[in-house]
Amino acid sequence: MIILANNKMDLNEVNVILHVDDIGMVQPSISAFAKLYSSGKILSGSLMAPCPWFAMAAQLQQKYPEADLGLHLTLTSEWAGYRWGPVAPVSTTSGLVDNSGRYFHRCNLDVCEQAGIETVTTELNAQIELAKNLGFNPSHLDGHMFTCQQAKFLPSLLDLALEHKIPAVCSRQQLNALPENTGQFWHKRLKQLGLPVFDTISRLPLNRDEQVLKAFFNHLPSGLHYLYAHPLKPGTELSAITLQAEERVAEYHALMNFDPANLAAALNIKLRSFNTLS
Repeated sequence: MIILANNKMDLNEVNVILHVDDIGMVQPSISAFAKLYSSGKILSGSLMAPCPWFAMAAQLQQKYPEADLGLHLTLTSEWAGYRWGPVAPVSTTSGLVDNSGRYFHRCNLDVCEQAGIETVTTELNAQIELAKNLGFNPSHLDGHMFTCQQAKFLPSLLDLALEHKIPAVCSRQQLNALPENTGQFWHKRLKQLGLPVFDTISRLPLNRDEQVLKAFFNHLPSGLHYLYAHPLKPGTELSAITLQAEERVAEYHALMNFDPANLAAALNIKLRSFNTLS
């Protein structure tokens, strides 16, 4: 069972958030988080508002009110045969949708090249408002495929985070990619407000053996780290969409066999949720 560090965060220590992305993309992502949370394997995750299973995923907060659940703000739709599009009304010339006129682009490069900042800001805000209208109150905001954390859109994400009083996930590397004056402004502003800036954002190496996973944690430097995975319970839904389904099911089984509490204790790692970052 995960025991969160309840002391004030010390960046001279190793602080880690273990995170599940893509909740609500398909139904097995919802049942995977429910099982991992109830088994004490993971506490944090984020939901995708434009996806068909979002309304059911939002019910996780009612079932597990102590869970650390945020919004996985979405501006891309990567699979060829399973698509979703904007929550806000957009024109076919907005740059936010592909040639279908309905679905998001499949890669974030196309979004960055074609979509305007105002259009993206409107869409991100619409996803936050949809969540709130469903009674879902996100503990944090992060980005699917890191699209809204690209330099073009990151200031808008941070502005929305301050407006809605919800912490946004960003790293020092992402802030440093901004124009110098803008990056310096946001480094200073986030520090003044006591909001998190992650030293690293990394995918958990769950596709390797246990020794590799332990070595990964053992080599984390002091600071604040955001470590994510995409677990799925076995099912046919995503298997019909992509070969990545097997990889995500393997991540689920790896996390179920993972003992984060013992590993954290052995390596003096402080496990955190967003409400323990200040």
